Amino acid sequence: MNDIASTLYTVMFLLSVVATFTWLGISLVIKIAPRASMMMVIANILLAIGLWLTLNRTSTPSYWYWSIADILILLSILGVQYNIKLLHGAKTHRVEGWTLTFAIVTTFLIIGPDPANKVAMGVAFNLIAAYVMSRLVVNIMILPLERSNTAKRIGMAWPFAVFAVIEYAGLVRFWITGTVDYPNPERNIDLWSYVFLVLVLNSQTVAITLAWMMGRLNSLAERCPLTGLLNRRVFMTTLAQEQARYKRSGKRFSILMIDLDNFKSINDTYGHIKGDEALIHVANVLSRTLREVDILARYGGEEFVVLLPDTDSEEAKEVAERMRQEIESNRFYNGQSQIVLTVSIGLASVNQIDADRLIDKADQALYKAKNRGRNQIVQALPDD
Repeated sequence: MNDIASTLYTVMFLLSVVATFTWLGISLVIKIAPRASMMMVIANILLAIGLWLTLNRTSTPSYWYWSIADILILLSILGVQYNIKLLHGAKTHRVEGWTLTFAIVTTFLIIGPDPANKVAMGVAFNLIAAYVMSRLVVNIMILPLERSNTAKRIGMAWPFAVFAVIEYAGLVRFWITGTVDYPNPERNIDLWSYVFLVLVLNSQTVAITLAWMMGRLNSLAERCPLTGLLNRRVFMTTLAQEQARYKRSGKRFSILMIDLDNFKSINDTYGHIKGDEALIHVANVLSRTLREVDILARYGGEEFVVLLPDTDSEEAKEVAERMRQEIESNRFYNGQSQIVLTVSIGLASVNQIDADRLIDKADQALYKAKNRGRNQIVQALPDD
């Protein structure tokens, strides 16, 4: 191995070691997504061992320096894919993961380090690496990365896409020429590609982890931790924007103030944990009855609020009635016994009420609905 190759090998090994301890600290000390971070620890260890074996291989294939080396590198890339799914709560498809792991291990062990099988080993490596890298790119592009637009997703995905293209190019070359260019530890370009691989797998995964963490922080700042709905502050900001839009364009909108009836009685009778479950149940039912453009938020306590864009008073009343019926008809249980949940709803529409007074009028209408016996809708009128 020449001096440049030796230096590159040292750099690559140090990068793997630093990355391993960095992810170990993220998992055990900082505790940012500990399961996903620990997966990156394992992936880096596998990658470091696999690359060390690869860089010490000779022209004569052997199980350790050829078969095992390829297995470890491919499993490390598979670990990064699993890490990204863990971070964003996507289905990890364990069957797919274990199937790929089994396929990787058995393929290279069955092919074996026979010199006559070098081409088959190269094709298998190119094919599996290309598939896993492609899946990585797809995962980054489709997973729910909070506040990550298309440009940011492409920025995180492109290095993986480059590696996928390189592996696909190896397959095309084999199809055209019938030969496979296996990595050579004496070639500096191969070593540079390994250094790049270590950097990419870690730097891009750190970027994805930071995007996940920022998404979580934004979610904590904007959403109710119990129900997952938007909180009152975010709703009021959205309402102010809708009011400004109404004053510019005259587009109507409506507000629904919703209160879970007899909530105190539920807490007193069944306990606060069951009360929390009732709030979550109501939030889920309400969410299912709304359009994507509608804004549902937890206003406070057992109160919810809904903003219905481009909706006049008659349309809003239909929505409110559908909500009331859905809450009443969807069963909620305490063990084997059913708890009947109902809601009272106050409705105010900007086609009848001044936009700046809408929340107050909807709240007053809700108060009337509760005083009149609950489980009903009261619409605010201009002269109320």
